[in-house]
Amino acid sequence: MDTTPLDIRKQEFGRQFRGYNRTEVDTFLDMVASEMENLTRRKNDLEEELSHLNDRLEDYKKIEATLQSTLLTSQRQAEEMIKNAEERAELILRRAKLESEKLYDRAHQELSGLRAKIAELKGLKESFAVRVKSLLETHQRLIEEAIKEDFQPLGKLPPRKVLTTEEEIERVVQEFKTRGGTDLQDPEEKE
Repeated sequence: MDTTPLDIRKQEFGRQFRGYNRTEVDTFLDMVASEMENLTRRKNDLEEELSHLNDRLEDYKKIEATLQSTLLTSQRQAEEMIKNAEERAELILRRAKLESEKLYDRAHQELSGLRAKIAELKGLKESFAVRVKSLLETHQRLIEEAIKEDFQPLGKLPPRKVLTTEEEIERVVQEFKTRGGTDLQDPEEKE
C-alpha cells in the first residue's frame, strides 16, 4: 500500500486514556508528511532526470552507432583508397619501366648508329688521307720533274699542270666528296 503525505496528515488515531500526546503525534505526523512530500518531490525530480538521462543515453547510443558505422565506412574507404593508390602506383611503375626500356633501346640503337657512322667517317677520313697523300706525292713528283725539266733543253714536253691555287685544291676536294672518296683523278688527266 502506497502512503502519501496527505494520508499521513489525515490519519487519525483512536483516543484512549493515557495514550500518546496528541499535539506531539500531530506535529510528528506533519513533519513526516513534509519529509515524505520532499522525498516524493525529490523522487519525481530524480525520475524525470533519469528519464531525461535515458533519452540522452539513447541519443548517445544512436550517435555512437552512427560514429561506428561512419568509422567502419571510413576505414573501408581508406583501405580501398590505399589499394587503388597501390594499384595506380604499380601501373605507373610498369609504364615507367616500359618507357625507360624503350628509351634505353632507342638510345642503344642511336649509339650503335653513331658508332657505325663514326666507323664509316673514320674509313672515309683514312681513305681521304691516303688519296690526299697520294695526290700530294704525285704533285711533289710532278714538281720535282718540272724542276728537272727546267734544266733540260727546251724542246721537251711542257710540264704537267700543278695545283697552285686554293680554288683548284677545293675543286679537287669537292670532286672527291661527290664521288664518295673514290676514284680521284689527276687534274691533268681530266683535261
